[in-house]
Amino acid sequence: MSGQFYGTPFCPFASQCCSTTPNPEMEEEFLLTVSEIEADKSRIWNSVEMYNVYLSHGGEQHSRRTPLSKLSDHFGPDFLLLSGNGVANLLVWIVALSFQRRSR
Repeated sequence: MSGQFYGTPFCPFASQCCSTTPNPEMEEEFLLTVSEIEADKSRIWNSVEMYNVYLSHGGEQHSRRTPLSKLSDHFGPDFLLLSGNGVANLLVWIVALSFQRRSR
């Protein structure tokens, strides 16, 4: 499977590279989605699950790419977006990758 990497490369001090302080101009539905995704950093989300959470909080029906790109901008280097042709994007926390690797 041919995949593409979106986001910045791993930063060993990722939590210091980017602040996840909410922007007051962001819509409330997006911030509720952010809170839910932040609640479990060991979970690997796909873009369909994330979009359904966004809609469940009353988010506007954009394409999935709109809230997806906002998430990437919001979380910065702590967060990766992985994509492949014909499949949903994966949303992965850097710490989740480390956790998954160590648990094997």
